[in-house]
Amino acid sequence: MFKGSGQVLEATKASMDLSQVDLINVKMFARVMNLAEYRKKLFDYLTTKMGGIAPNLAVLIGEVVGVRLISHAGSLTNLAKCWM
Repeated sequence: MFKGSGQVLEATKASMDLSQVDLINVKMFARVMNLAEYRKKLFDYLTTKMGGIAPNLAVLIGEVVGVRLISHAGSLTNLAKCWM
């Protein structure tokens, strides 16, 4: 797995000559890889936080949906008030 866009770009440049269009495509691919890695880290963070803050909600509806509900309500307290 690549560690970042710079590593992808350097590996590509070292292996062959690239046209301008190919270079742009490689840069965009590297950016997508970075975003995918960021998304995975964010998911891991949310899973950890939901397990500590609202474990019952996380088990019932999942971490991602739970975070979205809390965000939409404004806070966990406001979400609890909505259910009463």
